[in-house]
Amino acid sequence: DIRAYREYQAFLSSPELKAKMIANNARLAFFLHPYFKDYVDLFDIDESFTDKHGYLDVDMGEEIMKSSMMISDYSSVVWDMFYLEKPVMFYQFDQADYLKSEGAYLDYEKDLFGDVVFNASDAIDTIISYADNDFQEKPAYASMRDKYMNFHDHNNAARIYKAILKKKKLLQIENDWTFSRKVARKLWKVKKAARNKFRK
Repeated sequence: DIRAYREYQAFLSSPELKAKMIANNARLAFFLHPYFKDYVDLFDIDESFTDKHGYLDVDMGEEIMKSSMMISDYSSVVWDMFYLEKPVMFYQFDQADYLKSEGAYLDYEKDLFGDVVFNASDAIDTIISYADNDFQEKPAYASMRDKYMNFHDHNNAARIYKAILKKKKLLQIENDWTFSRKVARKLWKVKKAARNKFRK
């Protein structure tokens, strides 16, 4: 897609973005969707402030944990950043075409929890603004967390454990039933074999 290439290349080669990243001792990590992984080397990358990664070159979970902000188009990985209270920017230069062909489970006009930009220039300005504010999440987006997340703490493992305990009796019943079926089927096979032997 020529349009996508031009947008991303204009973004990656921005002198203003480079200056801001270097001044803030920050770096960009550039990933392409796995579907386009074979094209990542077509982009002219300035390695003084940008790291280029192919598909599965790095652990995405680790990248999310150490990153201050995420720029994406339509990827669901932005939910992880949102959960971690880190800012997200939706770079959707092809939004109209995407919604027409793919659709969406969110209303892009009111449900997105980050800045939405439609060209490289606005994307760069937005990142510079976040850099000037130490990459702090905007209150308007932070307030949306309660809308999407029932829990936002460090107790997920405990909740899962408690849920398992509640289901323990049911699970035991199912295990007993499964065992009984196996025994019954084994007995049926033995009886069948005995009948066949007797007939012979």
